[in-house]
Amino acid sequence: MDLKTALDGWNGKDTATLASLYEEMAGDARLFSRLADSIERGGTVQIAATWLIKHHIEQGHAPSPAESRELLGRSEALDPWQSRLHLLQMIEHLSLDEVEQRPLEHFIRQALADRNKFVRAWAYHAFHHLARRFPAYRREALQLEEMALRDEPPAVKARVRRLRRLGFD
Repeated sequence: MDLKTALDGWNGKDTATLASLYEEMAGDARLFSRLADSIERGGTVQIAATWLIKHHIEQGHAPSPAESRELLGRSEALDPWQSRLHLLQMIEHLSLDEVEQRPLEHFIRQALADRNKFVRAWAYHAFHHLARRFPAYRREALQLEEMALRDEPPAVKARVRRLRRLGFD
């Protein structure tokens, strides 16, 4: 089955189907780019594409700087909250330099205000990793984390406490 047909046919829930699709396509040298292109299609296709990219990274395939830029360049198109969540979960693995710093910061700041608590929890995670990479953000990261520990629901606080133990080194 080709990628487009498989993504179109995904039911929006069964990640085992996506994992199986990944196994079929893992040898494709253009897999990352093909999945990144699929993000533009929106809806469940977008959720599946971002899940598959995240899974690809979790399997040890670190994205190149060009792939990282390509993915971050599509962040404005991420509409379902699950897609935003997937990108936030990938941030620490992306190869980004100072050119991508501002678009990444913008995406994370928007996510910090998201209605979905899971997106917000991972936005704190992403901001912490932004601060690890770019030390100018460290003071603000600590302030945001203090605010989260005071004001956010328990699921978000748990993520922030893990970040505090991680530190910036």
